[in-house]
Amino acid sequence: MCLVNVIIPNFNGEKTLKDTICSVFNQSYEDWEIIIIDDGSTDESRMVVNEFSSEKVHFIQRPASRKKGGNTCRNIGIENAKGEYLVFLDSDDLLASYCIERRVAYMKEHPNLDFAVFNTYKFIGNIENSTLHTKLNTDDPLPSFLGLNCLWQTTSPIWKKTFVNKIGFNEDFQRLQDPEMVIRALSYPNVKFEIVTNSLPDAYYRISIKRSKENKKRNISTNYNKSFIQFIEEFYPLSSTNNNFDLAKKSLFYQLTQNHIYSAEKSNIKDYVRCVKTISPKLSKNDILIFNLCTNAFFLRISKNRLMRKMFSMYFSNLLHKIWGDLYVHY
Repeated sequence: MCLVNVIIPNFNGEKTLKDTICSVFNQSYEDWEIIIIDDGSTDESRMVVNEFSSEKVHFIQRPASRKKGGNTCRNIGIENAKGEYLVFLDSDDLLASYCIERRVAYMKEHPNLDFAVFNTYKFIGNIENSTLHTKLNTDDPLPSFLGLNCLWQTTSPIWKKTFVNKIGFNEDFQRLQDPEMVIRALSYPNVKFEIVTNSLPDAYYRISIKRSKENKKRNISTNYNKSFIQFIEEFYPLSSTNNNFDLAKKSLFYQLTQNHIYSAEKSNIKDYVRCVKTISPKLSKNDILIFNLCTNAFFLRISKNRLMRKMFSMYFSNLLHKIWGDLYVHY
């Protein structure tokens, strides 16, 4: 059998971590090891891990010299992994009992693959209310991810470790970590991957109630703003290199404008204006005009009004839905 490392970054996950670990112990596939990398938790996460007195569970504390964040923890997990395959699992998500067995079988049947992607459920609160999260299809997934229309989630793929060693995770990203890594994976020269569109969903992505409420209120955190601008500056030029990426390019620009409107902090507003200046050679005249209108002081004062903000939100959301149709999901 081939060893599979399940890599779990954790920060204050004591309430869900036990269920996550148990879902790995319940696998029908036996040759696995868990690597939990703690990101400086202040709760009882370590006590939860200690309940599992097994050589198959490894707990690593992120060194103080390493940058805080989920991506750093994942990279530490990669560095310590000895398996042939890797599965990344967040500390509040779950695996179905058949997950690893079926994924490994698929990789053995297709030994040339660097990674394969499988369907995943999502749920809020009760796992019995799960619905399909992934939107897998046979089209090229790169344009979707470039436009932040993320077709799958962290846990959906199984990776060959030899391939992940080549790309790793970008430790500068506090948010948008998955799409940033996936885009680099999809863009890697001669990468070989398979999207298993008809696969039985084999993992459960938990959407926290807190995050769900924040999304509904359209609260954009400083971390998200920073990562979004990093994403734009890194990948917007790529979205302008191919006509097949036009939808992604439009999607990114509309999200850029929408997020700018919702940024209450002056520093964030300045960052968005700087970002547009950086990518302006790739923007159309109409795009620059739209953004200039949105940076107008009078417009920004109007946009502070709750009703106006709601109207602007509906406007840009409708634009995004026109671009992606039913596939659009704000990450």
